[in-house]
Amino acid sequence: MLGSAIWLRERGAIGWPLLGLVVVTVFCLYRWGLAAWQPRWLHAPFAALAVALFLGLWALRRQLFAPAWVLALSELTYAVYLFHNWLFDALRDGVMRWGVSRVQADLAALMLLGFICWALVRTVERPGMRAGRWVARRWTTPCPAGPAAPHPDQRINAADRAGEQTPARTSGPASSRN
Repeated sequence: MLGSAIWLRERGAIGWPLLGLVVVTVFCLYRWGLAAWQPRWLHAPFAALAVALFLGLWALRRQLFAPAWVLALSELTYAVYLFHNWLFDALRDGVMRWGVSRVQADLAALMLLGFICWALVRTVERPGMRAGRWVARRWTTPCPAGPAAPHPDQRINAADRAGEQTPARTSGPASSRN
């Protein structure tokens, strides 16, 4: 969420006050969640280290090279997010029934989870995104005659054409090749 808000701020789609509100909201929810579900972690520096790492890499993103395998893994992030919490354990337990060690079962479950997520991205997520774009194009109402402000997507694409985009990425906070 922070990365998306920063990306929108860079392109002028949101202002500084909204970015500040997003940052404060995310950290407040983080602290509230820790207090409710993991109170022992309240004094651990996880969030500060993660944000520092993110901001450092974000600042250097134009100097960093992203090989194809990194971009391929980045496309799996949402599917992994959705399925890792319950599917990994089920896969590991299933593999352990074959009599392999815990480490071997963990590695096998990780590979299986990666394959399942890759298959879901190819068969569900990408077609769903294409269908969503198709529906959005069909439901878009024409603007009344006369000069109008450009659509936010047009402003963002114009900013990308002006050289604000790195060559290894598509426009948007998450790379999605369709």
